[in-house]
Amino acid sequence: DITIEDCWISGEIADPNGDYSTSSNYPNLNLDLVNTTGSINGTIGNITVKDNLVEWGASLVNIRVDKAGHESVVTGNHCRYFYDDAIAVAMVAGGVGLPTTISDNFVHDSVGKTTDSAAPHVDAIRLIANAGATADWSGITMQRNIVLKGTSRGDMQAFLLDDLKTGATDSGFFFTGEISNNIIACDAAQGIWVGQAKNFTIDNNTVIGFDEAAVSTPSILVGTGTANATNGGGNTISDNIADSYSIDGGDTASNNYTAGLNGATIGYATLFDGPDFDPAT
Repeated sequence: DITIEDCWISGEIADPNGDYSTSSNYPNLNLDLVNTTGSINGTIGNITVKDNLVEWGASLVNIRVDKAGHESVVTGNHCRYFYDDAIAVAMVAGGVGLPTTISDNFVHDSVGKTTDSAAPHVDAIRLIANAGATADWSGITMQRNIVLKGTSRGDMQAFLLDDLKTGATDSGFFFTGEISNNIIACDAAQGIWVGQAKNFTIDNNTVIGFDEAAVSTPSILVGTGTANATNGGGNTISDNIADSYSIDGGDTASNNYTAGLNGATIGYATLFDGPDFDPAT
């Protein structure tokens, strides 16, 4: 078992507003700062990454738990200046997703590629499945995280739960868990995407495009929604505020509000003003 707590983990290099599209400008282009996913000589038990400042890496926290019955917990961290993923948890090579809690993290200021289609594209928080999945990835909890654009150079996917499939073949397994009480204010790229979901709850999240007059992709996507994905059913999406939604017809959706109606932009000041922001209108 591993606990990393109250540390400053930094590959600090230079100006956060610089151009980091090449390794000559950003020597940490391929350097993950906290990484257990490459273990080949043994297995990792519980891992907790808690209350750290982690900055200036490719992926800042990129972990995988290997022991059955163990879990990963990433909570209370301040993550900034990242080229790939701020926080990523990977399914084990055998195809099992172990319990995962990602909560109370503050993620901002990606320095990745200028467009979401470029490689790598920037993800704030990502769960990485694999084509060899042998079971549902259950026990997922993602709560009270704040993800902001900051000085991002381009699109940033906020919460991406990679589909449990490969190409046009559905693996037959699903993500199950809860995403609740998160605040996401970034670009027009994906806000919360759970392409292959079953018995998943997504509620009380605020997901808006910051400085974007139009939203090109759904802010919240649950169930089928993407090519080749399959909806496992039993998903509940309620009491969210988002620019746009893509929710499978077989799921339950209630009390969800649309922000930024008629192409309007909601800036930081309005978002955090509280009483002056009426999502119903």
